[in-house]
Parts: sequence; structure tokens; C-alpha cells
Amino acid sequence: MPTLINEITVDGTAGSGTSSFTEALAAKLNELQNSRWSYLSSGSIYRALAWYMIEKCGCKLTDEDMPSLLTETLVKIAEAAIINQFTDGCVAMINDHLVTSEELALMGDQAKIVAALPGIREVVRRIQRSYVKAYGPCIIEGRDIGTVVFPNAPIKIWMDAALETRAGRRSQKEGRIVTPEELAERDAADYDREDCPMRQPDDAIVLDSTFTTVDELIELILLEDAFQDLLVPA
Repeated sequence: MPTLINEITVDGTAGSGTSSFTEALAAKLNELQNSRWSYLSSGSIYRALAWYMIEKCGCKLTDEDMPSLLTETLVKIAEAAIINQFTDGCVAMINDHLVTSEELALMGDQAKIVAALPGIREVVRRIQRSYVKAYGPCIIEGRDIGTVVFPNAPIKIWMDAALETRAGRRSQKEGRIVTPEELAERDAADYDREDCPMRQPDDAIVLDSTFTTVDELIELILLEDAFQDLLVPA
């Protein structure tokens, strides 16, 4: 009998390819299992929240009431938002407002500010857990998913790559030059933040994407015992 699981976590450093890998892994599992694995990008949640606050609430990230106002909105989103990555071109719905991938791509810097606000990460964790409960099985990608959000997940993956490689990928994604030094500062912020710092889960399968394509990484991960058990025919 195949192993029945409801969540797989994918954590990793910025630019290591976690988002592309997570989407590809969900698609591959659906192909092999004739199932409906969903995938959830934690970064997209923070970007969507930043977009909503700026575009729909008219709130500047420098407003003094930003933390309390955003927290109030997040609590509402936890109940009303639909995080949907199967709708063509749409990765989130917030209070009936569709947020497209193009709009989210503009929110990188703002999302970092949102993620650092007091109490925000705990509310986002509720969103993540509620989503998996409602739409699992799910592959969830982020920085603290396997250590904090789903510490008991049966399959955990950690991704990393050389700093120069990651900087190149972020430059291409953001449409501007992201230097290795800038990315190193972001790594330090992720590792050193007080609320749920980024850590490699002790029991994670480790993937280095420096010289490896997404398709090659999928082939490698499917050879792991945990995935062999998952893919046993019923």
C-alpha cells in the first residue's frame, strides 16, 4: 500500500529554486498518482498581503498604524481568503480581489517588510495550516515550513545553491541586478530574525540546485525512499 501523507515541506534559501521545484513536484506527483496535489508558496502569501494593503487599503508601509491595520486584515484573510494556485494566472484571492502573478512580482521588497511585522508570521501560519487542512495533500514552500509550520511533516526537503547562482536567479526573477552581497544580507536576516528563523530541518532531504535543473532535481527526489514508499501502487 502507498504511504498516505497530507503535506510535504520545501524550505530553502532565497534563489535556491524552491518555488519552481515545488510547482514541478506537485505536477509530477499528480501525473504519477493521478491525484491532485496542490502547492502553496509562502512568499506569495506575503506578497499578496502587501499588494492588498497598498492597492486596496491605500496603506503605505511607513504608516504608523501599519502593523495593527495589517494584522486586522490578516485575521480576516485567514477566514475569507482563498489561496489558489490552479486558477490560470491567479495565485491568490483576497476579499474577492484576484491577485495575479504579475502583480505579485512587484511586491518583493514590500513583502519582506510585511513578513517582519510583529505577529504577522503567526497569522500566516494559520492560513497555511487551514489551507492544507482544506485542500491537502499539499506541498508547502517557504523558509520555516518544516521547522515551525509543519514540524511533523513526513517528508521534508531543504534546498540551497551557491550564492552567485542564487543571485543570478533572483536578478532574472526581479528584473534588476541582485548582487551576491545583497543576497547574503537577506540570508543573514532570514537566519537571524527573532520570530521563526530560517533553519534546515534535521530530518530533511537536502538538495543542491547549483548545477542542477528542476527536472533533474525531480528525478533525484523521486529516488529517495520516502518517495518510493509514497508512489507504491495501491
